[in-house]
Amino acid sequence: MEFLAVFLLAAEAIKLENLKVLVNQYLTPLSSKLNPKITYVDDASHLGFWERNSVNFMFLGFYIFGFILILTLFHLYNFDPVEFFMGSEPIYWVLSIIGLLTIPLFVGFLPYQLVVWLVDLSVKGLTWVQLKTHTGVVGILGFLLFALQFIGRRIWLS
Repeated sequence: MEFLAVFLLAAEAIKLENLKVLVNQYLTPLSSKLNPKITYVDDASHLGFWERNSVNFMFLGFYIFGFILILTLFHLYNFDPVEFFMGSEPIYWVLSIIGLLTIPLFVGFLPYQLVVWLVDLSVKGLTWVQLKTHTGVVGILGFLLFALQFIGRRIWLS
């Protein structure tokens, strides 16, 4: 909260052209690259192999990344799946196979989605700061957040 308050107070001193360059030349193109608009094409015969199957390769990448993350967590927490299977019922084998086929996809997709959300929220937040700096709302909000943080720290430490 202190970081946000100081940023909002400093936004009065930052040149708005610099924020506009950051948003328009860096964050917005990054957002469109990370989360492109998907259009359906009836005739895909003119597309190459990689273009036709790009979504499949993306999901395969999510699956592999998620599988690596899960294996890393197993290693960090000393979980041995083979030992688990040796002492478990066959129903757990079936559930584990279903989990092996689905969970890595979601685990691999989550970091990508978090990055997309952070970039989109950054663009929206910086655009709001650009629009509200001229009216003084940003400076007042920054001061209020800083004052709340200051008073909260004094109350907490006393």
